[in-house]
Amino acid sequence: MQPMLGADPEAVAYLYQVWLFYEIADLLQRGGHLLDWNPAEATLTYTWGTGDDQRHYTLRHDRAIRHHWRNAPGVRPDLYIAHVKHNEVRAGADLIWH
Repeated sequence: MQPMLGADPEAVAYLYQVWLFYEIADLLQRGGHLLDWNPAEATLTYTWGTGDDQRHYTLRHDRAIRHHWRNAPGVRPDLYIAHVKHNEVRAGADLIWH
């Protein structure tokens, strides 16, 4: 008997995540925001915003991002967006956000 599409939820979830990655790549490219595209590493670098508010980001599809995802409710992200340049917000010596 041939397995039916949807019979393996993990495989379907992976296919959906890959589809989302490529849809986002297409959206960024059409909008002129895509700076770099590395399909071998499933990584995009793009800009968002204009003028002084413009920021550079990296979008990565990676099924092994667990080290960034602590104290979460039993799930992990496979699409991860990060600033290209690490940003921190501090109050004196205390790190508030990064």
